[in-house]
Amino acid sequence: MPLPASVSSALLSLSTLTPRALKSYAYGTSGFRGPAHTLDAVCMRMGVLAALRSWAIYQARGEAAAAASVSAASAPAPARQCPIVGLVVTASHNAGVDNGVKLVDASGEMMLQSWEAVATEVANAAEDALPRTVEHILERFGLQGVAEASFDKSGPPPRVFVARDTRTSSPKLNDLVLAGARALGAEVQDFGLATTPQLHWVVREANEGRTATLDAYYKQLNSAFRKALACKPDAASSSGSSAVQLPPTVVDCANGVGTHSVGALAPYLKDVLALETRNTNVDDMSGLNENCGAEHVQKGRTLPANFSLNGDRDRKCAALDGDADRLVYFYVSPSGEFRLLDGDKIIALYTTLLRDLLAASGLKDVLRLGIVQTAYANGASTLFMQNQLGVPVCFTNTGVKHLHHRAVEFDIGVYFESNGHGTVVFSHRAHQLINQAVENTKAQGERAPQHLAALCLQSLLDLINQCIGDAVSDLLLVEVALYHRNWCLSDWDALYEDLPSVMLKVLVKDRTVISTTDAERRCVTPAGLQDAIDALVAAAPAGSKPGTRRAFVRPSGTEDVVRVYAEATTREEVDKLAADVCAVTAKLAGGV
Repeated sequence: MPLPASVSSALLSLSTLTPRALKSYAYGTSGFRGPAHTLDAVCMRMGVLAALRSWAIYQARGEAAAAASVSAASAPAPARQCPIVGLVVTASHNAGVDNGVKLVDASGEMMLQSWEAVATEVANAAEDALPRTVEHILERFGLQGVAEASFDKSGPPPRVFVARDTRTSSPKLNDLVLAGARALGAEVQDFGLATTPQLHWVVREANEGRTATLDAYYKQLNSAFRKALACKPDAASSSGSSAVQLPPTVVDCANGVGTHSVGALAPYLKDVLALETRNTNVDDMSGLNENCGAEHVQKGRTLPANFSLNGDRDRKCAALDGDADRLVYFYVSPSGEFRLLDGDKIIALYTTLLRDLLAASGLKDVLRLGIVQTAYANGASTLFMQNQLGVPVCFTNTGVKHLHHRAVEFDIGVYFESNGHGTVVFSHRAHQLINQAVENTKAQGERAPQHLAALCLQSLLDLINQCIGDAVSDLLLVEVALYHRNWCLSDWDALYEDLPSVMLKVLVKDRTVISTTDAERRCVTPAGLQDAIDALVAAAPAGSKPGTRRAFVRPSGTEDVVRVYAEATTREEVDKLAADVCAVTAKLAGGV
């Protein structure tokens, strides 16, 4: 359908005012991301895309409802309102000069992968072709009718939620997102400063008809956290957690938007868990993620700025990234050694708690618990969960969108990347059976172990942000797990010892000569490379523990390099293995 002249004119005007700064853009796991000054056009156009996506979901739901009612006298009308789609302006763990924009689907999860290509198409359309591109998308997805009804006010308008992080470039880019959405007549709600996980949460809550405010987010976390603590069998009170006083946690906020979320939550928890915040300067973008935050701590295996080996010895510490969707814990041992508890350790802690609660509640043989990792997960963590916990582990390609997609295949799916990005997802069946277990065990008494375990699982349904990894929600679940196990950080750390590992890169002429399979753990091309890697892994020196040597290579997604990862029993052994794999990769893959 031709766009109304007013809409076409608005799109052309916006497009002219925000010309593309780059030759091409590509939507990836993190959305669009790059230097902030290159993103004006992209942010405006993603506002347009969010409106298109809102219409598309509305149309699909109407068609599904009609198909489900073919035997009825008349098919029900589609929902009266278009579902809400979200956009967040952020560049996560990148430096302050960067920015980005990513979309949130109506489910509260990441945008449907099939629409990533549509996002890329809209971002790369020529300035004078943007209206035609929108018309083609309307036609391609059969959205002419719903769009026309929205334009003439006889049908519902698309709806869009928007939020941003603390970067100095974010307000301008946020306004451009709003302008793009409004050009297609969308109703928009601007949440201002909010973490990426918070925007995911409010989109889901609003679309499910619940109160969708940041205040409601904090209240839900507070209530669920207290309930989970009170469900410990030896807790002093079943009606609250006033008798519980957890050791304080020092939180590195990466000088990012997590400063606001932790600061807003802390007053709710002050009688239970004191949250001391550091790296909270959100006014100076040169400090954002600079020598601080989850990325710095996890990749560098080092303390963040404003922490010290002496001053923070034996303290419980955690680090968020710039948009608060990643979390790692760390501490300084009595001997002065820095110790990291990354996403692999978090997934082991969560799984230990969930396994115990399922067993105590009588749901162990009813609900299927599973773990999802990537090839970069430390092999010791995988062996621990398979051999010690007896929980199945599966692997996916790198990127949380792949992990999340696989995790929902379980009744309870736990996924994390080593960088601290992950969550727990519960199926609809799990929700039903957990709630049923709470009711069925009431007769045993409110302090009966089976009833408490079911209640604790029920509290986790609200405590965990099941849309996406949420550093604040994840932090509270870590605290619950430690409390239920009577553990300090060193007890948690002792679950297993990481195998020595190394990640290197090999410069190549063309990274596309490398192709992989088996969740990126084995090479398909070039011919002979995987056989050579297998031979190097098999050539274990004397003293190497069986099953601890592994190596894989995968092409970078952004530059002509091949990433090489290796693990082995000792540091010397893994360094040699990695070097040998780099050499054979350079030889067979066209190293430069």
